Amino acid sequence: MPLVISIAGSDPGRGAGLQMDERVCRRMGVQFRGVVAVDTVQDDGGLRSVTPRPVEQVVEELQAALVVRQELDGASDHAAAGVAVKTGALGTSSLVMAVAEVISNFNRQIESEVSLIIDPVRLATKHLDAQLLSEEGWSSLKERLFPLATLVTPNTLEFGEGSEYENCRMILLKGGHRHEGDPGRSSVAAESVCDELWHQGELIRSVVQPRLKGGTDVHGTGCALSALISVHLAQSKTVTQAVEASLAQLHQWIQIALANRSDLLQ
Repeated sequence: MPLVISIAGSDPGRGAGLQMDERVCRRMGVQFRGVVAVDTVQDDGGLRSVTPRPVEQVVEELQAALVVRQELDGASDHAAAGVAVKTGALGTSSLVMAVAEVISNFNRQIESEVSLIIDPVRLATKHLDAQLLSEEGWSSLKERLFPLATLVTPNTLEFGEGSEYENCRMILLKGGHRHEGDPGRSSVAAESVCDELWHQGELIRSVVQPRLKGGTDVHGTGCALSALISVHLAQSKTVTQAVEASLAQLHQWIQIALANRSDLLQ
């Protein structure tokens, strides 16, 4: 059975982060292994606190998840098949560098590359001065993890002008947060959302869907999307296929959540 390994923040209060990743994987019928990088305290007012876990514990859990995958496959040269690794909130530079080292070592061992999806989470929507990734951690993410990534999934606020994403091979630029004043970008009030898939600076696919009123207020959609993409990559789809399928699925889930006035996946 395909496996998704998520290294991210625990959000027991509001159900994003690792909790959302697990719900997505269970809904999609794949195995899930979660590695807590940071513990958070969140409520409807926003992100209250972030506490990074010890690096040694994170490394031990991630290595254990990857070893289990190899044992299931029965041979190291197939260990990258049927597995995807995704990252969310990583907290500190030390944690970022440790994750990068484990992934690099695993890739060398299997003489291939495991699918790695990076959700470049730095601040929560309502962050209340708590950071999900330090400034030093952001520098390490760009230098150490971006070059290893199969896909990086920033929204337009995280992407900015794009200069900090030059080390990425593929980028899914999420269009849900686009606003008036962004050059060449659609307004939040526009009727459509355009998500763009880029490969080494070239736009290779645009996915346009109707904008759902109130959709940006649904909690955990960024986590859910990167988890969905991870699921589809673990199921051996191409990046383009994974992105298109995931965007369509998430759009449907948001519609249901808005119609039922419920949280995503409830």
